[in-house]
Amino acid sequence: MKKITLLFLSFFAGALVTIYVLGFFLPGDKFFQPAPSVGTSTSTPSDTKNPPVITMEEVSKHSLANDCYLVINNKAYGVSGYLDQHPGGRKAIIEQCGQEASRVFSAIHSNFAWDLLKNYYIADVTPN
Repeated sequence: MKKITLLFLSFFAGALVTIYVLGFFLPGDKFFQPAPSVGTSTSTPSDTKNPPVITMEEVSKHSLANDCYLVINNKAYGVSGYLDQHPGGRKAIIEQCGQEASRVFSAIHSNFAWDLLKNYYIADVTPN
């Protein structure tokens, strides 16, 4: 019984080491790239000294599935290209298109989702 346990632990440790080593050679972004969305930018606010700025009035014009902006923490994101990939389904995002969605987004999303969101950044949002 001890030999079986030792064999299992050795196999498990070997698998972990293999995954860890492959992580250095295979960047994670190759596996989790979002689909590009028409009219979106992949830049983040930290990429430039003067990020683009739009108003909530402009964001509200992007309220359809094929043209969907979400405002999260005063930043607009064009997420139309992500709708079909969203684990919670298209409807969950479409209901928020063209609106402030910070509360809804932060209530249920992981750090992974926050990192993924950066890929859809459009502009900072100013009040009307």
